[in-house]
Amino acid sequence: MQALRWGQVRSWPSKAALAAALLAAAAAAEAGDAGALCSATAAQAPADGRVAALIAEARAQHAAFGRQEIDSEGRLVRAGFGEAEFDREPGDPDPTWQKVQRFWSAWSPGSPGQVRDSQGRWQRTDLLRQGVNLASSARLASFGGEASEIGLNAREADALDASVQRAALVDNPWSAVFISYLMRQAGFGANEFVFSDAHADYARAAFATGRHEADHQPDTGAYRACDLADTPPRPGDLVCNTRARAAAITDFQALGLALAAGGSLPMHCDLVVDVNRGAHMARSIGGNVLQSVTLRSLALEPQPDPALPPRLAARYREHAADPDASLNDQPWVLLMQLR
Repeated sequence: MQALRWGQVRSWPSKAALAAALLAAAAAAEAGDAGALCSATAAQAPADGRVAALIAEARAQHAAFGRQEIDSEGRLVRAGFGEAEFDREPGDPDPTWQKVQRFWSAWSPGSPGQVRDSQGRWQRTDLLRQGVNLASSARLASFGGEASEIGLNAREADALDASVQRAALVDNPWSAVFISYLMRQAGFGANEFVFSDAHADYARAAFATGRHEADHQPDTGAYRACDLADTPPRPGDLVCNTRARAAAITDFQALGLALAAGGSLPMHCDLVVDVNRGAHMARSIGGNVLQSVTLRSLALEPQPDPALPPRLAARYREHAADPDASLNDQPWVLLMQLR
């Protein structure tokens, strides 16, 4: 080591720099522990008995929506029923739009609570529906009018009320409430999963669960956050991508920091329903994918260590900047792994 000359002052790192270095080292150690746990869990079949019910409900909804499908090259190979339509399978009494409404109601009765007007401004759906009711013939007749001469008849009022509800389903993304619906139907409780209309809320909870595990603290969350670039998916896990390309949130670490900062973050998650490691293929089901419940095939690729199970193909993330080429080319960065 070079000796200091008389009068020369050694330049020591600032307190802020030291703190940052210590935090980085701690985060790296924590990430290493979490990564090892993620890898070990990925090599085992999910032990939670509710996985079968979770996947069965997802498959049932996919069938009810007309079995829309995207292949591993990101091509739409089968079109299903749209979110606001009256389409349904033969013998099914409920049109598609009422099924989407059921997803919302399972999360929060009366939602979605807003709809856009012609200028794109949000208006309350409850007030609009009240207005339709007030304009009905029966309602106006109660104020002394002739029901046959004024107001909307029952069918007209019903058509307007349904139109408000259907428009709200189009204006409000429902992919997160679809996942929340599946979790609730399978028997997961609020202490295990954050039921929400935003994927970021339960993704944030999964990161918190991972931190608690690394610190050997108790946590009741059903899912931990794992790096999808390194961790093979299993049935019952959630695979998630980000939609905030402008913020360059295209890897696991960046996502964790963004979620820790709080606030909203555009994301999407699918439920993994099948993994064929021999064929290097995983399949997932998600809601509000091209306005329907959609089955997606995702290619897997071998890891450097052939003893490890295959992971999600890197090409989807690498081509995420040009998603027009493939519907699968997204920043798939987060695996919510069932503990």
